[in-house]
Amino acid sequence: MTTKTRRPTGPADALQDGTFGAWVLHCNPRLYDIRGDVARGELNGSWSVPNTESYRLDLMDEGQPVLLYVGGQRASTPPGLWGVGRLTGPVQRSVLLEHEAPQGWLDIERATTRESWVPLQLSMRAAPVSRTALLADRVASRAEFLRAPQVVPAWVTASELKAITKLADGLAAPSGPVPEPQDDTDAGAALKKQVELAAVARVIEHYTAQGYGNPVSREQERGVGWDLTFRARGLPDVHVEVKGRLGATPSVRLTRSEHDAAHTEPGWVLAVVTRALASDASLRIYDPADVTRLAEPTHYVVDLASVS
Repeated sequence: MTTKTRRPTGPADALQDGTFGAWVLHCNPRLYDIRGDVARGELNGSWSVPNTESYRLDLMDEGQPVLLYVGGQRASTPPGLWGVGRLTGPVQRSVLLEHEAPQGWLDIERATTRESWVPLQLSMRAAPVSRTALLADRVASRAEFLRAPQVVPAWVTASELKAITKLADGLAAPSGPVPEPQDDTDAGAALKKQVELAAVARVIEHYTAQGYGNPVSREQERGVGWDLTFRARGLPDVHVEVKGRLGATPSVRLTRSEHDAAHTEPGWVLAVVTRALASDASLRIYDPADVTRLAEPTHYVVDLASVS
């Protein structure tokens, strides 16, 4: 009896269990002309991704495989997969000036409205793996970018990537293991909770080993600005804000109350656990001076109800 393999529910799960294949980026031929890249046989630079907040953008990182799919119905660039390669870094948030728009953009004004770009290196095909061929393949046809073309960035499983590579006939898929993501912001409630619990456990282990008792949890108290308070006889209280990261980059987001506590609360520290779900998880404690010095505001809440 053959057991049907369950497809992971999303790229976060797939990156964790080793079934992730590649990201799939879309090219609209009305906005970007790939013919110059095809002639050179490569595309090295940055590709625009949606400006909207998405956990998928936070999962994208250096070394992960990526495919380029061209849609539309242009005879010069028929729909299909035209490129394969790897990301060379995480998504960058920046607005381009007109002279910075990558070669190939047909609508420069549209390019300058894009705020999110991911660096990559692609090998380009002289002819694509056509949409028709992809849909005719039993495994490749399951791919998200074919079933739900509105989802960007899309992704494929390892088995789907293997089928696509076979159809490509000579264009090898990226080799080597897929690196774990460097960020897990909004990567799904279950995964996020696992990361948080692992980080808290690592912090408790650290402080109890130094003679502190079990902590007082402050998570349910709105506006406190930290998660745990540790106490020990003869030692000052330590108020710890805990942040867990799925990957190795200690980049975190603070709420306003957490940022305010870093400025005003004696004993406040930031504990960041990177690679929180791995056997080599790493804990580092940051003092408030470094945290407040390096903090940068990225979002503002604007209540316009009072505007007449």
